[in-house]
Amino acid sequence: MSESSRQGKIARLPHEIREEVNRRLLNGQSGQVIMAWLNAHPAVQAVLKDQFDGKPVNDQNLTHWREGGYAAWLARREQIDQTRQFASFAMDLAKSGGGDISAGAAAIAAGKVMELLEECSKDAPPLEQLKALVEAVATLRSGDLAEKKCALDLAKLKRKDQEIAQAERKLKLLEEKAGEAKAKLTTITKKGGISPETQKLIDEAVGLL
Repeated sequence: MSESSRQGKIARLPHEIREEVNRRLLNGQSGQVIMAWLNAHPAVQAVLKDQFDGKPVNDQNLTHWREGGYAAWLARREQIDQTRQFASFAMDLAKSGGGDISAGAAAIAAGKVMELLEECSKDAPPLEQLKALVEAVATLRSGDLAEKKCALDLAKLKRKDQEIAQAERKLKLLEEKAGEAKAKLTTITKKGGISPETQKLIDEAVGLL
């Protein structure tokens, strides 16, 4: 961005007005219409009066903004659009491959890391950006690993619950069978088929089931 675009009239305007200028330029609105709107805006008039002796926005000011602030805005907009497309592609790729979303995000981040490493050969290497990106990916992957571990632990607990329920069902069945056997033996005893001593031994044996 040029020095004039950073210190020019439009660059000194409030953020929401600069954004509106950018949107109007993007939509192809003519410079004359944009300048007329700007110079009639109360907030713009206040800035012009305070910092530029009330001189209106002119063609040169708008040209400087096109080459500086607007160009940077377009670049950021394009970068955001690309990031959204990459994210959507990564999620589709991860899902189709049976992976998780962070696997796709990590793939995107790997490409971004390579881009940042290439920038390190320049005068102002973005090492802080690289560090933040690596930390973000590490956190994302750690979260996935923790989530998978919790899922495995939960599956183990469910299996344990199933095993306990199955053992309880078996125990109940044994108790029912033991009760039926005891009832039959009691009937036989009453008919005189088994002595009381034998019945006592049978009762003790049934009680151990």
